Amino acid sequence: MIIRLLLFIVVFAVGWLIYRQIKRSLAQNKSAEKIQSSEKMVKCAQCGTHLPASHATYDHQQRPFCSEDHRLKGPKQ
Repeated sequence: MIIRLLLFIVVFAVGWLIYRQIKRSLAQNKSAEKIQSSEKMVKCAQCGTHLPASHATYDHQQRPFCSEDHRLKGPKQ
């Protein structure tokens, strides 16, 4: 009976260690992905809202705007 209990404890401990290693490696992969997927943020010249550069609309002077409406209004005076 004691042998079965000790065997159960050993199997549980090994399983727990494997689980922690897998969890740690997945967390490292996610943090590496997060760093690579970051994007430059720009500020709308009209309202000052920050948005990703790929989502911005630009005028002929390459000033970023958050929308076509704000681009047509022009930069804030």
